[in-house]
Amino acid sequence: MLATLERWRVLCKRIGAKDNPVTGRTVDGTYHLDLILPYTGPDRHYHDIVHIDEGLELMDVKEIRRTAENPDLLEMKWWWHDQIYKTKGRESKFNEAKSALNAFEALKELGVPDHVCVEVMSGIMSTLHSYMPTQFDHKLIADIDLIRIAAPPEVFATNAENIRKEYGITVEEFKTARAQFFINFIKNRPYVYLTPY
Repeated sequence: MLATLERWRVLCKRIGAKDNPVTGRTVDGTYHLDLILPYTGPDRHYHDIVHIDEGLELMDVKEIRRTAENPDLLEMKWWWHDQIYKTKGRESKFNEAKSALNAFEALKELGVPDHVCVEVMSGIMSTLHSYMPTQFDHKLIADIDLIRIAAPPEVFATNAENIRKEYGITVEEFKTARAQFFINFIKNRPYVYLTPY
């Protein structure tokens, strides 16, 4: 597993995050309570710690690290991008926004400068996939988030079933919803991936 506490600690140190003795928020506590706990919940079948691990693995590819505008912030955005993942009701429309806000609040409390917190929020929002991001790292995180679309057919089918489980709907309902997702998705962009990586 790449989504380890040690990796998180190193990343936090590189961006200036540190324990806050006034509020009691810690780098380790943020990892365990705000990230690992949601990503390993029983309701997570696709948007889980394996998804985070796969993205981290892609980021470790030298070409991606070398071309990212800010590899550390790209990674921080990735850690938080699906922190909230509700599948029912009105709340499900605000997953990325709530994840972004939670990232901002946690990082701010850990002493990360405002401009860094805002950039992390902004990058998380590009995983909505409802608009064309303009910044390169925002395109890159959107592509990393969609990497499973390019999976071999049997893996793609397993991923689709795991998404269906998260939504708790029938196969027919899921087929209709996925078709609508892809119709809306291709309306907003001329191609699936936005970077050469």
